[in-house]
Amino acid sequence: MSSFRGGIAVPLETETKTILRKEVLFSADVVELGGFISTLNFILIAKFGMTDEVKNFQKKYKDYIGLTYNEISLTDAERIYREYEGILKGNVETK
Repeated sequence: MSSFRGGIAVPLETETKTILRKEVLFSADVVELGGFISTLNFILIAKFGMTDEVKNFQKKYKDYIGLTYNEISLTDAERIYREYEGILKGNVETK
């Protein structure tokens, strides 16, 4: 992945636009400046509700809430993002 913004923040902004259809509460800037985990949680809840898998994901990454892209290593961000994508595709265990 080349950058947090291009590989994570912008795709998340696009996904929230799809869910909300007009308003962008989670822009790429918001994702970069502390909204990364909150955005992932929002999308997962919007798509699946509060399933055990979503709850486990939230619990696992609660310590990252509010951290900016400079405070999370790109390696960790990519790992978290891949796990999120796996949940969307239905093939990740988050325990």
